Amino acid sequence: MVLVNVSYNDPDRWRQVHAVSGAPLPFFASFFRGGRGSPAGRFLDASDAALKSLLEPGTADVRVNFERTSEGAILYFRALLETWAIPLRRGATTPKRVGECLELRVEGETVRLDVPSGRIEQLEQWLNKVL
Repeated sequence: MVLVNVSYNDPDRWRQVHAVSGAPLPFFASFFRGGRGSPAGRFLDASDAALKSLLEPGTADVRVNFERTSEGAILYFRALLETWAIPLRRGATTPKRVGECLELRVEGETVRLDVPSGRIEQLEQWLNKVL
């Protein structure tokens, strides 16, 4: 799983993100595909050690959003006053509902998200369509 700090407008970091997830969709392309964004969620847990260190108890309420791209999506979140991105490639990421949580399998790692009730179905459908 690729984890990139995108707080600064560094072209090399964005190239690293877009190499996995594809380029952002232009406005009209995203409009005709149903928009760029998704329902928001909240991190619960992760199996990746670097990501888990960002989700320590001091940063317990970490919100996540997704952006649709040409080859998948980008998961964005803020932790430790920085903005982070996890690029997700279509076909390499599997969303799965586990009780009232949503679990993403990304390159052998697991990310668990809490989604407000009523929105879990929307996010699950959105991810299944995009990924």
